[in-house]
Amino acid sequence: MDNFIPPPSGFNNDTNGENTLPAAVDCESCQYVTFDSIVVRHTSASGLQLATLNGHFGPPGNNDVIQNSAFYDIGSSGIHIGHLPLGNDVAANVIQSVIVQNNIVQGYSRVFADGEGIAQGNGDQITYQHNDIDDGYHSGISVCEMGCFGANGNNIISQYNHIWNVMQGITSDGGAIYYQTGGAQKNGTGNQILNNLLHDVNDSSIIENGVLGTGYGGHGIYLDGQSAGMSVENNVVYRISQDSVFMTEGPANGQPPNTFQNNIFAYARRAMFRENTAWPQNCGGSTRANLISNIMYFDQNDHTGFYAIEGCADSCGTAFNQFQNFQRNLYWRTDGQFANYDRAFHVLTTTPPPDHASSCSQPPDPNAHWTFFTFPTWQNGHPRVDGRGLPMNEDAEGTVTVDPGFGNTGQATDFLLSKSPVSGFDFMQTNSTIKTAGRTNSLIKPPQVLPTFPTYYFTTF
Repeated sequence: MDNFIPPPSGFNNDTNGENTLPAAVDCESCQYVTFDSIVVRHTSASGLQLATLNGHFGPPGNNDVIQNSAFYDIGSSGIHIGHLPLGNDVAANVIQSVIVQNNIVQGYSRVFADGEGIAQGNGDQITYQHNDIDDGYHSGISVCEMGCFGANGNNIISQYNHIWNVMQGITSDGGAIYYQTGGAQKNGTGNQILNNLLHDVNDSSIIENGVLGTGYGGHGIYLDGQSAGMSVENNVVYRISQDSVFMTEGPANGQPPNTFQNNIFAYARRAMFRENTAWPQNCGGSTRANLISNIMYFDQNDHTGFYAIEGCADSCGTAFNQFQNFQRNLYWRTDGQFANYDRAFHVLTTTPPPDHASSCSQPPDPNAHWTFFTFPTWQNGHPRVDGRGLPMNEDAEGTVTVDPGFGNTGQATDFLLSKSPVSGFDFMQTNSTIKTAGRTNSLIKPPQVLPTFPTYYFTTF
């Protein structure tokens, strides 16, 4: 029970859980330290922090472990890694080679609503695995919210975590897992989001719908900035108030695309995949994203403001598959009518003028800016763009006619499969996610934490 009192600046003092608030336990430049089977509870600010005193000088914190521990009834973030990233950070001096595993963070952000379950400022070679993160008012895992552009944010791996019941209608602009590891000049490498079970993310649109600038951004997997070269594989993501996957921008020109492969994305309210500002540095870059062998399962349509693929739909004059590369994906709408739906996919009818591609994002009125068409046109059609036929060439081996046969109990086991419903999909990987994500040893069982704020949930998806 700490004695931290919010300062005169008020409760919005934390920078998305990344270090302006104190932690109950702070281990600076610690090396070869293991925190095992500890409990941190009833704090006004955050729980446990591992960081380096100076990101550009002196000894780094390294080879530390946080495991088998519980963090509950936490005022801000449960676990902090690193400090606020700075432009003069040096990879050799930031916190590095840390493992955070088999922990539970439950009932967090109870005083500062923007606290995250696990928040990373700067750092390299950090692994988050087999953690349970539940019942928080903002994101589950947040990596480099203020941007780690090359000197930081390398080899950050989030795998086999179970994250659910986050944001809860209280905050916006977050998600179950958030990374911002790329910028216009530099990009982190080796970053992976693998085999995570993510569900029940509700942003504040449920109470603020129609209020300008609020009520948005309850995503499953959220790649912010110009994050590039990330591998997002074998995740199961469902019941999401906005997008299953959201890319704020495309990778910087010359940087590799993000790859989303062998995931199950289900029951998002706005989109299965959205890339908002695809060309932040204007046309000239290569492929923005690869989406390969994913299952996209949804029950909404454009009458509710839902589109399977959203965001910028400008391929900068290239065949559409050179812009976003879709291969061997399954698209299934639960009413079985998506195969014949004439508004299943779309392209931007009139593209921005030369050197203005950076203005392309989600249009306010899709009906006025998009040309809609069926799945066969998505595969091999030539819809009119700027008065000329544009080849699509997407998803030659994909399908809209196969029902994967998911259950309807509302549990993660609904998405277990006994065979592959589409070519190239490895159902053994997603079954492994469902069966083994989260803690492997749950000896510490924290009690349910009473809410601080009134919480809200969408009851239908």
